[in-house]
Amino acid sequence: MNNKGQSSDMKTVIMIFVGAIIAIVLLSAASNSVFEQTNTFTATNVTVTVPAINVTVALIGRDLVGDGTVGNSSQAPSTNFTGIIISDGLVNGAKTVTITTNDTASDLVGNSINTSYTYNPDGYLNSSSDRSIAELIILFGALAAVVFVIATAWIIFTQFLNMNGSSNRKGRKI
Repeated sequence: MNNKGQSSDMKTVIMIFVGAIIAIVLLSAASNSVFEQTNTFTATNVTVTVPAINVTVALIGRDLVGDGTVGNSSQAPSTNFTGIIISDGLVNGAKTVTITTNDTASDLVGNSINTSYTYNPDGYLNSSSDRSIAELIILFGALAAVVFVIATAWIIFTQFLNMNGSSNRKGRKI
């Protein structure tokens, strides 16, 4: 072996590691974003202070999926939660999940209650085709990273065989 071959091998090995690290960092950041864009989440037993009558308070999430429920809290004076409305709407110009009270909930104002609901987060992709494409982007990115590592490892392997003069049974170099 000569120094030039060893230098080339070292450069290729460094290239594999740098490429793999970059791919892992980029794919992990992108996959976190895609996870939030393609999944619904459930907020369970979120403690909320009941707002004043006809006042709207923003909760976590952008779109309400299904119906929200209101549960008992130790501070609430009753278990009748009529007049507490969980919906989605605009608060300060931003779409969000909200809780609003009307006149029938006047005895609960200022008390803490527990709410549970399922929601779509900010940035959620409403179209199923959009969600599929976002997931495919991550899949193809991971596939490209694997192909990169295999291809560069194959280059190192073939260079190693050629430098060592390896041959097959007929005496020809590989």
